[in-house]
Amino acid sequence: MDLNSHYAVPSGTMFRREDFGGIVYQRTGDRLHFIKSRLAMELLELAGTGTVLEIAARISAGAPAEQAMREHILTTLRRLEEMGIVHELEYQDGAAESARVPDLADNR
Repeated sequence: MDLNSHYAVPSGTMFRREDFGGIVYQRTGDRLHFIKSRLAMELLELAGTGTVLEIAARISAGAPAEQAMREHILTTLRRLEEMGIVHELEYQDGAAESARVPDLADNR
């Protein structure tokens, strides 16, 4: 995933935070994922709020090992992308498509 790109959660994907991380349900294919990462759930909540680099900077700001944290964020995003839980938005004329920001009230 490119650092200057935006990412989104595909329509039909719902998620809910839990103590262990969270649960992701994808209507397409009726897939249920148990995500054992609070960071991954935070990244899902932040989908569409900025570029990958901006979101990584926001999360890692002030962390003792800021660069290592950014690398961990990128690795987590790549894994979510491989699982089909997030996708990189296509660019047209230098502007990203509007991101689907998850409606947290919908995610029970």
